[in-house]
Amino acid sequence: MLVYLPAGYDGKRPAPFALLLHGWNHRPEDWRDRTHVADWAERVGAVLVVPDMGTTVYESAFYPETTRRWKNGAPGTRWIEEVVLPEARRRFSLANDPGRVAVVGYSTGARGAVVLAARRTDFGFVGALSGTYDLAALDPASGEARIHAVVFGPRERFAARWRGEGGDPRALAAGLQGVEVWLAHGAADTVVPSAQTVALGEALEGLRLPATVAIVPGAKHDWAFWNAQLEPLLAALELRWKATTTDR
Repeated sequence: MLVYLPAGYDGKRPAPFALLLHGWNHRPEDWRDRTHVADWAERVGAVLVVPDMGTTVYESAFYPETTRRWKNGAPGTRWIEEVVLPEARRRFSLANDPGRVAVVGYSTGARGAVVLAARRTDFGFVGALSGTYDLAALDPASGEARIHAVVFGPRERFAARWRGEGGDPRALAAGLQGVEVWLAHGAADTVVPSAQTVALGEALEGLRLPATVAIVPGAKHDWAFWNAQLEPLLAALELRWKATTTDR
């Protein structure tokens, strides 16, 4: 787990913090080496917590049909809930007010960010770039469908499991009430179809939940897109934190 502490952090006053989730089979160091998020965190005085999530698809359980378990040997969502967040809070002075706590991810990490924000009450902001939220809509021959099948089992046999494991955009949207949602996807993404973000955006709209949703023409599933979108995403998060003054 990587942790960034801004220069002004003294361990006495709870600091706003963001949990950052990387893409499938990427590294936490990619956030450090391929983005300027640390510069932003320094400016706003935020702590960044970046766990190594390997190849998890943010499952909440393993099943008899699971043929691949990610390297930590625990379900990814529960690993964050039961290990990463408690350890980060034990070691560092972090804000408890959801208005000053965020989760941000790209690619599979975007899926993880939305799943976690929908499951929990401690994230007041979720930022998700190029994520997968509607598992029933995936082409069964696609890489996205295959990486989920080795955890959840065949979709045709376990459709309810796929939906229940954060695969239903309507259920995800229902869990995001009270959370500021910022979504973006490249319209030319051939890894994760932009229809995935459209589906979540429509589900949020159907529940009359406000969200920022950007489908960017010509953009792909790559760092050029993610870095371009991180700028307005982090600007929105900064505005939220500036409007929140309570520490507890």
